[in-house]
Amino acid sequence: MQKSVLFLLPYARGEKTHAEYVYSRVPFDRQRAAAGQKAYQTGRLFEPREAIPTLTAYYFFDQGILPLLQQLSGKAGLVYPSWDVFMENIELQ
Repeated sequence: MQKSVLFLLPYARGEKTHAEYVYSRVPFDRQRAAAGQKAYQTGRLFEPREAIPTLTAYYFFDQGILPLLQQLSGKAGLVYPSWDVFMENIELQ
């Protein structure tokens, strides 16, 4: 997991950008893009906030990630990121 998070960090911090689905050969990705799903449009830039669920899971191993989670979530007072992510997902349903 640490190796994956180390790859993700520059994108989550906004230091690098990444065009999504440009090299995908998965038919389902193309179908979702064709259906107009914004999150799956070829070439769409990765949105740093999309790193929140992964970084929240990583928080269990390294609490030093909390300042970045606070920044990405826009919640300076965030103390329990896993609870926050859980509650946001409940509200979306």
